[in-house]
Formats: sequence, structure tokens, C-alpha cells
Amino acid sequence: MQKAWKSYELTWDQKLPPEIVEEFKNWLASLEFLKLIQIPHYFGGSVDESTTTLHMFSDASGKAFAACVFLRIECDNKVKIKLVQAKSHVAPLKKDPITKTKTEMSIPKLELLAAVIGTRLVQSVKHSQHSNFLLD
Repeated sequence: MQKAWKSYELTWDQKLPPEIVEEFKNWLASLEFLKLIQIPHYFGGSVDESTTTLHMFSDASGKAFAACVFLRIECDNKVKIKLVQAKSHVAPLKKDPITKTKTEMSIPKLELLAAVIGTRLVQSVKHSQHSNFLLD
């Protein structure tokens, strides 16, 4: 969508060019592989909280920014890592008010946006679990 808006200057009601339609169809077909991904959500019943830590990772590129929160559980000399929550966004484009041209935001700014959503994810997880975690 961003490519269509940026490259072709399309309005909302215009038809997409065939190459964009084809690219979208290929992307849609690739989503079939998502059915193969399994993410367990059980974190363990009797885990000692002193052995549980939350870890947040965030990153950005010119096209998107994202963050995720993992739970690291140490129990009986074993370590388990569980994905708790993740969030991503398409990188916004900024429009120059004078020239009306659309440009990408800088990577450092997108990295900061990723850190913001990561911090919010950590707060959300802490609030929903009603537990004390060590944070990294």
C-alpha cells in the first residue's frame, strides 16, 4: 500500500497498476505458510518468579518498525524462552509541507518509535500478569 501511494501518487478511488496487484497477490499467497507456525502460550504453572525475566527487543527498517517481549524462565537448570507479545507497524511517510513530496522517516526516528512500542508492550505484560519481573 505504501509503495502504491508513494510511487504512483494514486488517489483512493484509482485502480492499482498491474505490477502492484501481482505483488500483492504473491504476498497474499505467501501467507499460507503462516498456518505452519505454532506459538505456545502456556508459560508454566509453578515457576518461581525469581527465575523469570522479561526481555524486550525492538528494531526498525525503512519499511517497518516492531517490538516483541519474551519471557525467560529458569527452572531446574533448564531455560525456556517464550514469546509473550509482539507488535509491528508499517513505517509512516512524511510529507514535506512546501514541496508536497513524500519521503521516508529516518532510521533513528523509526528505531525510537520501535522502542516506544516495546516499552508499552512491557508495561502491558507487567500489568496483565500482576507479577514482579526482572527486566532486561
